[in-house]
Amino acid sequence: MDIYKVAKPIVYISRIFGIAPFAYCDTGLYKLKHSTFWEIYSSFLGLLITFGLFVMIYTQFKFERNEVYNFSSLIVIGSFVIVVFIMLIVCLANGKRVLQTFKYIFRVCGLLGIQLAHCHYLKFVFIQNVISTGPFIYTIVCVLLDASKHALNEFLISLYCQITWLSPFVMMWTVQSHFLCFIIIIYQCFSRLNCKLELVLIARHSSCPSLKLTEFSNSLKYSLSSKIAHIRKLHSYICDVSEYIEKTYSLQILLILVISFFQIIWFLY
Repeated sequence: MDIYKVAKPIVYISRIFGIAPFAYCDTGLYKLKHSTFWEIYSSFLGLLITFGLFVMIYTQFKFERNEVYNFSSLIVIGSFVIVVFIMLIVCLANGKRVLQTFKYIFRVCGLLGIQLAHCHYLKFVFIQNVISTGPFIYTIVCVLLDASKHALNEFLISLYCQITWLSPFVMMWTVQSHFLCFIIIIYQCFSRLNCKLELVLIARHSSCPSLKLTEFSNSLKYSLSSKIAHIRKLHSYICDVSEYIEKTYSLQILLILVISFFQIIWFLY
């Protein structure tokens, strides 16, 4: 089973949301390569989301009186914090195993077209994930607990805002690192599944009588080949649908975000 083709529709769908700026290659040594177009798309999307998030925070919250102007903004911010926190815990819990698998894949087939020397990129993303997520959660907790009047909390709020404005793509880099971890976890799951399937085949072959071994192997191969052919047909259909969705809706989503960006500026002034 080609593990990289399993991730093909995931890459197609994720590129719309700026998570996976990669191009899939059916030929050659590298299966996934960085795409310049999708890198620009992800960067612009990250800039719009970052700006919109901070505009929403500053327009919906009043730090001096600790008032929430809109309950929907509280739900959105709270959901964002919870999702980032859960993803952070999952990726940090699997961090060591993911890095080891990254090194192995880089040495064997060069996943993503990245050299082995750049495997420390994931470590850097983990570190900046902790640095960027921690003050953000702490700031929201301080606002909700009416503790924003202290000088330390106000300093952390201003410091976090300055850091995020200087690096507006931190959030997109973080999400992309989570996507890479997700691809590696899928790779590990399917690798273990292939190993278990081989062990089952060996065990069944060894337990069969010698006279019926050929007949059993032929029937087993036929049943497996029919199931695999059905799965491949379904997978190709999913790939076609995801590619159509990507080509149809990626530019529309980007256009809607640009229009929303100018609408936010217009309503602010």
